[in-house]
Amino acid sequence: EEFKATTGPNRFSEIVLAQIYSALGEKDQAFRLLKKVIEERDQVSIFIKIDPSLDSLHTDPRWIDLLRRMKFPPE
Repeated sequence: EEFKATTGPNRFSEIVLAQIYSALGEKDQAFRLLKKVIEERDQVSIFIKIDPSLDSLHTDPRWIDLLRRMKFPPE
């Protein structure tokens, strides 16, 4: 919340906030933002699968669904 409060609107891609929530263990928030990134077809979404800052999400069943939505092959 402090990070969002110190930045202007649309200053960062939603992926950055998803990375922060992932690091904090806030998986629900991270997945909410990742879903938004994909729906908005943000150009950085193609890197979601290889982004090491999102590794903690890989064990969550929502991760597989996220990759499926992006038409990535299963891990």
